[in-house]
Amino acid sequence: MTTQVDHVQVKKDHPFGALEIGQICADGVVTGVGLQSRHSLHYIHLDSTGNRAGWTLMRNPGVFEIKCGDNVDGKSIGVDIECLNGDIVLSAPNGRIRLSAKDIDIMANGEDDSRGHIKIEANQDVKIKADGAFDVDAKVGYRIYTPNVGRIIANTQLHTISNFIRGLTCASASLPGKTDLTNVLDFTTNSLYT
Repeated sequence: MTTQVDHVQVKKDHPFGALEIGQICADGVVTGVGLQSRHSLHYIHLDSTGNRAGWTLMRNPGVFEIKCGDNVDGKSIGVDIECLNGDIVLSAPNGRIRLSAKDIDIMANGEDDSRGHIKIEANQDVKIKADGAFDVDAKVGYRIYTPNVGRIIANTQLHTISNFIRGLTCASASLPGKTDLTNVLDFTTNSLYT
């Protein structure tokens, strides 16, 4: 037969902060070990129970800076973050997210045919600039679409190579085109790649 053990909280105070062990939070979660600064929004919690069991919470009202890798070989990994399950979310609702490095790789290696997508959306512009070549290699197909004006500009030469080239131009989307008997809607939707 087990006996009920009263919960014991340990706290070591200092004018600039506190070490808390077994602290009970407002929502009933017990923090195993907590570091609390004098500022109420500056803390680190290793939570142990409730809906945050196993969580590590960090909060600070100022800049959060991590600097490492002083003694790491330039070709080795300096920071390794692995999330075994779930998503990784980086959010800056009032600022920018910047990635800066000598090289940047973005890869989506899904384990089956339904995974492995990369999606980029913008409310305004998407600009891509390369001082070297810009290559697009799509195994199924590619499409560039705009409901307004489209431009392809090549200052020296423009090469178009295909087994068949279909062209369509007409003033009305509902009428057949001048060089093709389909209308604009059928032309843009009825293809092998839609």
